[in-house]
Amino acid sequence: MGQAPIARRDGTNRTARLRLRADKRLLVSGEDQLFSFAGTLQVYVTGNPSGAGGYLESPAVPAGEEWGMTNIVAEDETTDLTSIRMCRFSDGVQYCFACTTKAIPKTDRICWNGQEWATEGDTIRVTMIGCLAGDTCHVWITGYLMTKES
Repeated sequence: MGQAPIARRDGTNRTARLRLRADKRLLVSGEDQLFSFAGTLQVYVTGNPSGAGGYLESPAVPAGEEWGMTNIVAEDETTDLTSIRMCRFSDGVQYCFACTTKAIPKTDRICWNGQEWATEGDTIRVTMIGCLAGDTCHVWITGYLMTKES
């Protein structure tokens, strides 16, 4: 379709390539990608934690998807907790982005709001310190499904 100059904050220009797909969707490639919404991210994980003081983990981000997470809610409906830690696992490395340490009565939901991005193969692990192996725990993850440049 053509190229369009993109003005950057530092005064320099970059070029983006614009293409129109057969389904009339605009594709932009090059530097400084546009926010590209593909759908609503809605992940629900429920069950027993991995063990005492254990965790629940999301499925891995599927190939071709990017997750823009804006809300994560965690709850242990069986046992009082002392801490909840939310981390993204990427290539075997843990990146923690939220931690609540306080007395958390059972059924209290701990909510995180912000922006965290996950790419193909990443998982979200919510560790619940104080939980027991047989507890019933829940994690809700919401946000955006993003398209990848093609």
